[in-house]
Amino acid sequence: MILDPRMKLEALRFYYSKLDPSTCDEKLNHIKGKMYKLFEEYVSVRSNSSNASSSQPTCSTEEHLNMEEDQEIDPYNVS
Repeated sequence: MILDPRMKLEALRFYYSKLDPSTCDEKLNHIKGKMYKLFEEYVSVRSNSSNASSSQPTCSTEEHLNMEEDQEIDPYNVS
């Protein structure tokens, strides 16, 4: 079981490439699109429930996920 969400797509890439390499990229793009939609919905619900006068900076889903992908993963860091 993979608990770190940053590793889930890489695990799916590995398994899909073993199961059916010809459709691996298509399946990953489909799942990634669903994840973007889910994250956008989460952001919109969260921003609607937060105080309108909050001055927290926001970024797009693409920017947020790219920031996560750019970070190096330390499997021993549990914080």
